[in-house]
This record gives sequence, C-alpha cells and structure tokens, in this order.
Amino acid sequence: MNPKADPQNECSGAAGGLGFGIAAFLGGKLEQGSRAVLDLLGFEKLLEGASLVFTGEGSYDEQTPDGKLVCEVARYCGRSGVPCVVLAGSVVPEVEIAGVTAAFEISRFGARKQDALDAGPLNLRRFAKHVTRLFVSAKA
Repeated sequence: MNPKADPQNECSGAAGGLGFGIAAFLGGKLEQGSRAVLDLLGFEKLLEGASLVFTGEGSYDEQTPDGKLVCEVARYCGRSGVPCVVLAGSVVPEVEIAGVTAAFEISRFGARKQDALDAGPLNLRRFAKHVTRLFVSAKA
C-alpha cells in the first residue's frame, strides 16, 4: 500500500472510496473532487457576468464546509463578488461559510422525510423564484 495514500486524507471522503483504492494500490493522485469538477467546468469563467448563483445541498450543516461542492462554489463566488444562495433540504442556521450570501431550508417544517423528498423539485423552483424576485427588486 502507498503510504502517501492516507485514508484520513481530505480527498478520500464519502465519494472517495474508489479514488483511495486507486491511490493506494495503483499510485494515483488524490484531488479534491469539488474543486476538480469546477475547474473542469471552467466555473470561474462562467461566473463572469453572473448576477446570482444558486447551489444546493441535501443538508447544509457542520459537514458542508468539509470539501462539499456547495462550499467550493461559495468560495469561487466570494472571490468573484457574486452572491451565492444555498437551497437545501435542511439548514443548520449556525453554519456560516465564506461566500454564502444566504441559505434557505426548502422543506416544510414537520414534513416527513419522504414527503420532503417528493416535494423537493417543486420546493426548489418555488424558493428559487422567490429569492430571484427579492434579488431583482433589491437591485431596482
């Protein structure tokens, strides 16, 4: 096993099992997936001229800052001065991430988990519409 392929490496999180195996047994190099995806998409270039960015997460909580895509999107937005709004199934209000302008919990209070999941697409559209209206009216 490659001693540099440490299972505690920040790049071997929930989605890192295959990557860890490749690093440990085939000498591969681990990279943070969220950053690599945004770089491949040319996200910084996409932010040019953007007025607002929406991103999402199942649960915006204490684990979100640990390399999740939402955190990386917020970092890019913060550097570019573009407001970043998180729409999540649940939100821990105490969690603050640099670059996140606001985070909204889109699930109805008290909804059963399956009901919240079933209503997710509708709630995403509803919240995105309301936040966009608020953003546009504030800019006017």
